[in-house]
Amino acid sequence: MTKSASLPGGFKDRVFKNWFTWVKRVEADGLQTFIIAFCPLKKYKGTHHKVDREEKMQEGTSRGVYIVKELTEHTCEWTKVQQADLKVSEGKY
Repeated sequence: MTKSASLPGGFKDRVFKNWFTWVKRVEADGLQTFIIAFCPLKKYKGTHHKVDREEKMQEGTSRGVYIVKELTEHTCEWTKVQQADLKVSEGKY
């Protein structure tokens, strides 16, 4: 997945290229848990897609995991852990 983000002020827009994978688990009580993990697409050897005007953007990186756990038929718990590096160097905005 490739996604772009606009930043305020004098910052260049960012493009994030991530590889997502997921697994569904069914717990002993029958409730479902989905685990979604992602890392920079550079680690993925498959197809890479482009974003319009990508060459005018600064590439950032992001990695993390989302865990969506069913609690009842109509509620869930969402745990999100994400690290993003916008690649901002002091004095190079």
